[in-house]
Amino acid sequence: SCTYRYLEAICERFFENIRQIDIIEMQGKNIEISLGACFYDGYEEVSFDQLYRKADRAMYQSKKQKGCSAVIYGEEM
Repeated sequence: SCTYRYLEAICERFFENIRQIDIIEMQGKNIEISLGACFYDGYEEVSFDQLYRKADRAMYQSKKQKGCSAVIYGEEM
């Protein structure tokens, strides 16, 4: 979907900016970011807590990948 591609492009741009950061104290180590996201269409009655849990679950899936990564919550999770 267009929304997913848009979010992926934003994340990739964010990750590219993170890769540009050079902190001397890190002695050449890379910064790695794990992101989790979910979408809310505005039609269903969903609490913040439910959305937070979905995004959190996606983030933990993201942590399983090496380097910077982002996972969007899907129903299969």
